[in-house]
Amino acid sequence: MPRAAAVHSALDGSARVSYDTYDRGFAMRINARLTDELTRELMALERTTCQSRSEIVRAALERYFDDARPSERSAGDAIHAAGLVGCGEAEADLSGSYKSLLRESLERKHGHR
Repeated sequence: MPRAAAVHSALDGSARVSYDTYDRGFAMRINARLTDELTRELMALERTTCQSRSEIVRAALERYFDDARPSERSAGDAIHAAGLVGCGEAEADLSGSYKSLLRESLERKHGHR
């Protein structure tokens, strides 16, 4: 995959990373200003993973997009995932008998009106 990359230090202590990527027919130039710390971390990650800057930035963007994208799961799935389903105890047929149970409870508490 042809690519050109450069890291340039600026007078303010930041670094600018610019590169072109050509992958599967798509090309996009990205120019980002990084702090010295981010530059060091990016370069260290390149060495330890043997991945290119493009691969690292692409993976970081994909992860960011996955995290930032609104969830497509249903409200029921969200309730299940939060552990709210099954966290209480009640009669097995409560959904069908709650009105009569509530009426009986109120009659015991307040008497028949």
